[in-house]
Amino acid sequence: MRVAIITESFAPDVNGVVHCVLRVAELLTKQGHHPLVIAPRPPRDTRDPGPFPYPVVRVPAVPLPGYPSFRLGLPSHRVREALIRHRAEVVHLASPVFLGAHGAAVARRLGLPTVAVYQTNLPSYARAYRLGRTGEAFAWRWLRGIHNEAARTLAPSTATATGLLSRGIGNVWLWGRGVDTRRFNPARRSEQLRTALLAQGGTALPAHGGTALPAHGGTALPAHGGTALPAHGGRAQAPGGEVIAGYVGRLATEKRVELLAGITALDRVRLVIVGAGPAEAMLRQHIPDAIFLGERRGMSWRPSTPASTCSCTADRMRRSGRRCRRPPRAGFRWWRRPPGGPLDLVENGVTGYLVPPSDPGAFTAAVARLAADAAAAKVAI
Repeated sequence: MRVAIITESFAPDVNGVVHCVLRVAELLTKQGHHPLVIAPRPPRDTRDPGPFPYPVVRVPAVPLPGYPSFRLGLPSHRVREALIRHRAEVVHLASPVFLGAHGAAVARRLGLPTVAVYQTNLPSYARAYRLGRTGEAFAWRWLRGIHNEAARTLAPSTATATGLLSRGIGNVWLWGRGVDTRRFNPARRSEQLRTALLAQGGTALPAHGGTALPAHGGTALPAHGGTALPAHGGRAQAPGGEVIAGYVGRLATEKRVELLAGITALDRVRLVIVGAGPAEAMLRQHIPDAIFLGERRGMSWRPSTPASTCSCTADRMRRSGRRCRRPPRAGFRWWRRPPGGPLDLVENGVTGYLVPPSDPGAFTAAVARLAADAAAAKVAI
């Protein structure tokens, strides 16, 4: 099958939509299909990644006002030309908003069926960025217009599917997520990495492969499966017995990372934050005792995950629960507020803890419970 994927974001960007598009295109190619990706053009001073084992067509893009790191793809004749040239049989709209809406209209005029993936909770973003009820209502109207024109909408969790149906979006199908167990695996737990992290105190580590935390291939990190790695289910503690709580993700207003600040006041607990984004400067000021690793890509950041005892996020907009699948496969606990995808994945008190929304004290108490109970730090996969 010849599949055209129209996405609002693509490499070199790092976010959930990009990750899913890369994996979908990769799997389609492996299974003998012929994907095409249509995506916004990156900034001129950014190297366009690739080559990819499938064609990628870029359209003109501009920085999103108020969020310049996100490029907004503009309607372009290149979309129609690319669909015709590729001889597309179906159009996959990856989290459609602006470029996706244009792509849907072009596909309709060409008589091509579309499948729309709901992944970005646009109405909640309107709330987070204080656009008011009018902005939220407009977002729902816009999304209904896109998704109800599609042959079907794919939702990543039952909670999301139910919410879409209640908002007048029909023909919703459940499309769950998986985990790459090569990347998220307890065998990657590293005592040497924990030592390097805790030796930094509260200061920030270099963002990209600095000497304090060697990049992929550095001698200070043990080899995958080496004897320095603790047994599966072991407690991830620093040399002084500290527990490491980790956050891995984009640093933006909607992620609510500031709710984790209380963790840094706990005895024998250190908070490590991996990621970058528009809220990074504010978070560094708000949580000065956290260890910030900056943005890390590929193998240079993967070891940061199994260096933790638990993974935390306060994002109220998590639709798929994709992050909730990764920590258990890496061998540690998860703390999360209840809405969205996590309800499908986290068994409260067994594989993680669900805490009330927007309650920093609840996050702190959950991590404190783990730090005080060695048995709770062990996870059976």
